[in-house]
Amino acid sequence: MVTVPPTLRILLAPIAHKEESAKDLIARAQTASDDGQRGSMLRTFAELHALLVPSVDALIERQSTVSSALGLLGLWDDLLDIDVERENILELLTVYAAQLEAPASWPLPDGLSTQADIFAAQRTWLTDVLTHRAHPKRQWWRRLTRRARGPLGDRARLTVERSALRIFEHLPSLDEASSQTATTRLGSFQAGDRMTLTVQVPLPGQLAIVHASGDESTASLDVVLPETVSEADVRRHHEVVEVHGELSAHTLSASAPLDERFAEQALIVIWVPELMPPSWIVDMQLRYGVPPEARVWRYLYRVHT
Repeated sequence: MVTVPPTLRILLAPIAHKEESAKDLIARAQTASDDGQRGSMLRTFAELHALLVPSVDALIERQSTVSSALGLLGLWDDLLDIDVERENILELLTVYAAQLEAPASWPLPDGLSTQADIFAAQRTWLTDVLTHRAHPKRQWWRRLTRRARGPLGDRARLTVERSALRIFEHLPSLDEASSQTATTRLGSFQAGDRMTLTVQVPLPGQLAIVHASGDESTASLDVVLPETVSEADVRRHHEVVEVHGELSAHTLSASAPLDERFAEQALIVIWVPELMPPSWIVDMQLRYGVPPEARVWRYLYRVHT
């Protein structure tokens, strides 16, 4: 989840005209990454550096001596999950710059890129760092949640029954509400077990429960509740919602080691405000991204045969 402070949007307003060019460069880098063209990616990030970093550094020079060039590392790492049409590249660059540190082997040159010698040193630094940095990878959970307002909190009770016996129970733990991973790991179960999820609606609004199955990079999303968009009713405060069903194993690769053979599965609880058009559910499936007002939580597990 990428949180952008309102004050940052105001700060960046004078250079907002650079945003479209930045989006074009990110889209070009995404294509180069998919084609395995690392050299083209490096050239595109050099263009991003020239386009954005001196302008952002000029805006922050009274508040910071650390260049926004660090933010390019975040754009590289998250490259394949960035929604070019809906995310602001200038904001992402600045947020990442505040969160990241340069690798110990390649410290960022001191100073801001508003000075010609530091700008040139940064270009060399950027090429060295990105040449040795891991190639960007897709992460479906990161992409799905990056525009969310924040975690929903661990509000669900889950039980698993095998035959007539309850073999597992998870109770809500609101102490986990601030976890930025928004994930609770439940463990492993057998095909044929029956799982029940019960959650209390925290505020009036719409609630969706989505089943995901895949690996860390990609996953299929199937909406469990509501069953159709027309059934996306507004839920009352503290209304209790329950879903249940039989678990089945999803095989990723029959030849893989046992602990990698079966897909990771998840039940995802998503809350959005009551005035959100019901079409947000279809849009989420198409774009693999929840709306900015959403709050989310994921219950992760595996099912084996």
